Amino acid sequence: MVWSALIAGMGTGVLVTFLQLMTTAPLIAQAESYERAVNPASATPVAQPNHTHLHLSSPDGEHSRIPSHADWAPEDGFERTAYTALTNVLAAVGYALLVAAGLSLVGAVGVRAGLALGAIGFVIFQLAPALGLPPRPPGVPTADLLARQEWWWATVMATALAFACWYRARYASKRIWLPMGVTLIVLPHFIGAPQATADSAILPAELVRHFAAAAILISAFFWLMLGAGTGYLISKMRHYAERSPTVPRNRTIDIQQ
Repeated sequence: MVWSALIAGMGTGVLVTFLQLMTTAPLIAQAESYERAVNPASATPVAQPNHTHLHLSSPDGEHSRIPSHADWAPEDGFERTAYTALTNVLAAVGYALLVAAGLSLVGAVGVRAGLALGAIGFVIFQLAPALGLPPRPPGVPTADLLARQEWWWATVMATALAFACWYRARYASKRIWLPMGVTLIVLPHFIGAPQATADSAILPAELVRHFAAAAILISAFFWLMLGAGTGYLISKMRHYAERSPTVPRNRTIDIQQ
């Protein structure tokens, strides 16, 4: 499981980095040019966690900027790309371990099972939070960071519990677990995500929409590829271990003897 998660996570992280360089990275650069035009003091890029890693482990999928040129930031070009790739790979390996643990809990392996868990992970960690806090490029007004993080975590936990209730409904009363799951998945959106009080966006609305759509599509690719790769590698490594002469095939009989 660990080796499968490491290999799938590293491969997915590298591929997603290339996709980001071709899609969201140019949009971020364009958004930063609008910021520099409005506020020349922020001409030097500011190091923010969301700038380095694009929408795969960000609490709310938004990019925030602090107009201060005294803080450290990675240089544009190779350094910024390297930090983005490193963060993507680390996040992908961590999420792959979650997928591997989920496959172990449900007792399934293979590409189809991995795709299913990858799709669930996409809904939990990206799609459900994005309904209230869609991915935003730099320059878009946002609500208080702590409030957004709290709502993001609450939405992720409620959505995960909703899927757990629906899985439980397969073996228990559907009258209880199905409505409970629906209630949990709807509750955070009924409460509502924190919204920005100011409405002074400096970016064209079309750029913001394109950025949100690209970020969500890349995240969907990330999760589906991660799930399929993890499931496939676990099944292959298990098959290899069962056929390997170094692994005792009559392990149960030996223990009984």
